[in-house]
Amino acid sequence: MHFHKYGPEHVYYNLANLPFAMTTPAVIFRGLDRQGHEHSYCYVAKPMRRFVADGQSVPLEKGFVFAVFVKKTLEIFDWRFERCDSNNAKYPENHKTRFGTVIWET
Repeated sequence: MHFHKYGPEHVYYNLANLPFAMTTPAVIFRGLDRQGHEHSYCYVAKPMRRFVADGQSVPLEKGFVFAVFVKKTLEIFDWRFERCDSNNAKYPENHKTRFGTVIWET
């Protein structure tokens, strides 16, 4: 509700993509290149839609993935759309320097 009240709006609306990303990831990385998140995870998915307002969505633009960042305690702490890697459309851009090991992939 914080994001609904204070923004940014796109963060709030794309909460709707979290269940899809968590249950249908294309790839899961363990280890983020952030201090204190060496054992966190990044779930990456390719949803069909991006939510833009209450009950409104648009098709996901080509070249994007949805990334969900999860602490080792399984608490979600961030989510966003990111450009995909030019060599692998399932992966976020710069994944080799941003994440650790791939622990699951479709």
